[in-house]
Amino acid sequence: MKGIFPLCLWMAAMFMPRHVSAQWPPKSTSRLIKIEINSRGALISPLPNTINPTDTIQFFIHGEAAKDTGHIDVYRQTLLAYQALLNNSDTYLPGYRMMFNDASQTDAAQAGEIDKTIAYLNTPDKAHLAALASNKLLPVPGSDFAAPASRITISYPGKDPVSLDIRATATGAASEPFPVDTLGDFKAGQAFTFEITLVDKYKELIIGHLNKTHGYFQRDNEKKWHQLMKALLSHAPLMDSVTAIRKAHAEGKIDDAVYKDSIAKKCARISRVEQLLDQLKASDNNRWLATWLWYTGGLPRFNPFDFSNGQPLKTYTTAQFKADTSQYYQSFITAINKAIDQQRLSSKPNSPDTILMLAEKKKQGEAKLIDKSTGQAFIDKQNNRADAFSQSEKIVYRGDLLISTKDRLRYIRYHDRLKSYTLSQKLPRDYPEDYAMHIGLVNVPGNKTVTLDQRLSDFTEKAEFSIQLQESLGALSTGKSSVTETAKTVAALLATIKKAAVSGNTPGCVQSAQAYAELYHFVTMGYNGDLPVPEKLTPQTDSSQYQYTTILAGQDDKAAPFTNEYSIIERLASDTSKKQIAKGFRYNVGKLRSFAIGAGLAFGFSQVRQVNVDSVGALSTTTDAARAKFIVGLKYYPFKTFLRDNGICPRWPERRFSLFGGFEVLDPLNNLYLGIGYDIVPGLNVNAGANFYRQNYYRIQNDRILDKATRMPAVGYLAVTLDPEVVVDLIKLMAK
Repeated sequence: MKGIFPLCLWMAAMFMPRHVSAQWPPKSTSRLIKIEINSRGALISPLPNTINPTDTIQFFIHGEAAKDTGHIDVYRQTLLAYQALLNNSDTYLPGYRMMFNDASQTDAAQAGEIDKTIAYLNTPDKAHLAALASNKLLPVPGSDFAAPASRITISYPGKDPVSLDIRATATGAASEPFPVDTLGDFKAGQAFTFEITLVDKYKELIIGHLNKTHGYFQRDNEKKWHQLMKALLSHAPLMDSVTAIRKAHAEGKIDDAVYKDSIAKKCARISRVEQLLDQLKASDNNRWLATWLWYTGGLPRFNPFDFSNGQPLKTYTTAQFKADTSQYYQSFITAINKAIDQQRLSSKPNSPDTILMLAEKKKQGEAKLIDKSTGQAFIDKQNNRADAFSQSEKIVYRGDLLISTKDRLRYIRYHDRLKSYTLSQKLPRDYPEDYAMHIGLVNVPGNKTVTLDQRLSDFTEKAEFSIQLQESLGALSTGKSSVTETAKTVAALLATIKKAAVSGNTPGCVQSAQAYAELYHFVTMGYNGDLPVPEKLTPQTDSSQYQYTTILAGQDDKAAPFTNEYSIIERLASDTSKKQIAKGFRYNVGKLRSFAIGAGLAFGFSQVRQVNVDSVGALSTTTDAARAKFIVGLKYYPFKTFLRDNGICPRWPERRFSLFGGFEVLDPLNNLYLGIGYDIVPGLNVNAGANFYRQNYYRIQNDRILDKATRMPAVGYLAVTLDPEVVVDLIKLMAK
């Protein structure tokens, strides 16, 4: 019997898996997982039921919006329009050059930066982008500005969000492959979030430029600017008349003498305008103004936007919406009401006209009685505009993905909402208890609220083979048988202003009037009121109306074995009383067992010989002719058996290997069995090993038995065992 145990050990080494548990793949294994989103933002590829750190994920976004690079065209067209304005030396540059004379703010400096930036927008490579680092007036695009208007962000607890590189494809956009293990330590958290967004990169460019240049001005200088502008605008009739005189002279309608005389009569008042313009130039705001001329179409607007926010807005509102406290207008309105009533009581032919006139006066008076809510409404309106401008991203899809570890496999059964919550793919119904089961719902609209109703119940777990065999035996005994777009920003172009120029050397006030008139019109043509510059803005994501998402729900706790019957309940987020239910889903979670009893027949590889002594001391030799023996024993499963793995081709091969130890039922003390077994299916085991049998031997001298002893030699055997209850039913059937 030498060599039987080495053979068994060799078989175990060959057939046992190289990893500790079947739930974890070898470290060399790496899958490329493709996650695809269609043009409507819906997930069209099944999500993997498990994700391991060795996996790599790649995202694909289909549709024209995903690969759109319109932000490049918008920025280019804005700069080209401003470039054309700078090239118009007759209508724009005189006022510009009089206002901006610092070397870093000249029209030549603007033109140089425009040329460099347009060169990058035409050929967006690293070399052209590096050349923009010296820009002082124009914004510098980010490293991903030339990429499509899609963004994929990976977020993981304790880590900074990772933005994946995106490239355009024939059908949309794709990310570079992302190795999951780059997220690091998975003990800190088991899930990571991916967000697929459409991005307005031009808006992001503007927000970044605002935050970069925000320190170029002070609030006190801002107030001073608006005070000077309001003072200048009070002289609008004067400067309009100067412009009309200059135009008439340029068109030849008046001669030089009349022109000079007409201007000279206004010199005292023109001098006041010149003083205000000089103060405006010296107000230390040019650096701020110059950095926004490209965006405003060349207009020197202190606030380049049509909104404000933050503390300056509150201070501004307090001053602008201060209610009248003199009681004058209240008394005025009361008097008008009495007059209207009197006109109605004593009607005259002209009463209707008088009532209309009084009603208009009443309306004017009421405008002076500002309610406190008016100021707050104004603040809310401005804040809403600022928030809307800050929303440069729109979420298309948001999902969570669970990561398995060697300690815990996380398994997700995904249901697709766009397919009435049916399973995304065909899945097993039975799972072992060491699986962390989850239910995933994909393509759930952002305006829906979804919950799960889980009902966990016990069930008697038994190998399917044993169940079927018992049913067959029962039938034989009784005679019965059984069987789920990027918004684009358009730059407004400035209509060039036409002004007449006066040539020649005109002395004194008449000469300066020409230059200051040009500066006056340059600074006032873009004035849009005294709404303060907004505070710094943060690019925001519009997540209120994202299209689809993935929802994950963990399984309720219960000791195996059990069945989970669950329903999916969907409600409108705005009206939770309305609901839809998808039901009829279930799966089983089975217990893992280390030990099981097996009973069956063992077949010896060779005959067993015994030496016997009769009552008179005569020796005889017998051979055991019974090659099949009824045995019972205990099976030990090193990797724990799972009775619900019913296929011939197992999901977990190593769970079917066992060590067997048993004895012969009819002669338990004389026949012991040790071997290695494998479950063909749970409930049907084949094992092979050594049958140790008791054998007597005698020491004989001169036909006398001097000594008697026993030993336990071994022979090989092969056994087939079933579950004990099946064997009992079989015996009952045979006994009938």
